[in-house]
Amino acid sequence: MDVGVFGSAMLNVVPEILNTFTARNPDVKVVLHTLNKARQIEALHRGQILIAFERYLPESKGLCIENVYDESLCVALNARNRLTESSCIELEQLRDEPIIGEVNPSITIKALFEKYRFDPIVVQKSQDMISAVVMVAGGFGTAIVPASMKNLQLPNVVYRPLRSGAESPIELQCAYRGDEQSPLLRTLLETVREFRFSRRSGTA
Repeated sequence: MDVGVFGSAMLNVVPEILNTFTARNPDVKVVLHTLNKARQIEALHRGQILIAFERYLPESKGLCIENVYDESLCVALNARNRLTESSCIELEQLRDEPIIGEVNPSITIKALFEKYRFDPIVVQKSQDMISAVVMVAGGFGTAIVPASMKNLQLPNVVYRPLRSGAESPIELQCAYRGDEQSPLLRTLLETVREFRFSRRSGTA
């Protein structure tokens, strides 16, 4: 079974879902393909992958998109940053901070800055959130990232919750072809939906 995945989704949610799936289906070989959003959509249409996991997947004819998990935001700080003294970060505290943004910033993060009525001082742009945290480790600036990034432990990086991050969650989604009849896909989607329900109900 070919699965497309990219970025921070690889750090906790997707491995957890796939671990449950493979434990129940030990005879199924799962192959992961690291593809960005555009290449995931293309691979789905061509039948090269069965399902894709990413954030804010665009609508595309013939594809179905489901929410997998709504994740809170946190702030990745270099260990030298004075803000590490705070147990929780207010967005207002980032007003004068050099920010590492993404080449294609998420809708949630853009909306968050708009809500608080200031433009971030973007000093670097990364292709994905993992690269952004690597830049934080190098002392280039600060990044707002999904809470799952806390699983990426790099030297000189400290994570703090963003107080407004819980009220502005960032979505992880999955996409698949609407006409796909594969029983493997149906079984994996059952696992995805089970995961989503357990997180919403707090049973995970």
